[in-house]
Amino acid sequence: MGSPRTATSIVGSALTVLIAAMALPQTSAAAQQAGGVPQQAGYTAEQAEAGAVVYGSACEGCHLANMRGSAEAPELVGPSFRSLWGNQSIGVFLDYTRRSMPVSEPGSLSEEEYAAIAAYILQENGVGSGAERLSFSTEGRVVLEGGTDS
Repeated sequence: MGSPRTATSIVGSALTVLIAAMALPQTSAAAQQAGGVPQQAGYTAEQAEAGAVVYGSACEGCHLANMRGSAEAPELVGPSFRSLWGNQSIGVFLDYTRRSMPVSEPGSLSEEEYAAIAAYILQENGVGSGAERLSFSTEGRVVLEGGTDS
């Protein structure tokens, strides 16, 4: 049988693993459907309308009116966007957008404006609106399968 020192080391290692596992973020029931399938993030039609206005003044110069992007800015609608961002958490997308956009002044918009722009992007990728407002604390994915080209 092992020495007391070995047993103490094993217990200590097990305790460390348990504490680390408890510190990992847990996926909430709100972000999952039955069977562990991620849900689509939601937004309201009013947010998407407001987002279209903010997009026009803060994003359109680089990403273009049709959201197809330009040499210096990627597209925000269509298969390439959905492939890159579709299965990502909406919170990750919002945080990335706030930290990097607009390029000339990252973080210069309000959280409501960033959420509205994201709602507009979801709408333009074929995601229907709902009753829940999109925010930085919203759970769910950017664009699950079924998004359409606009």
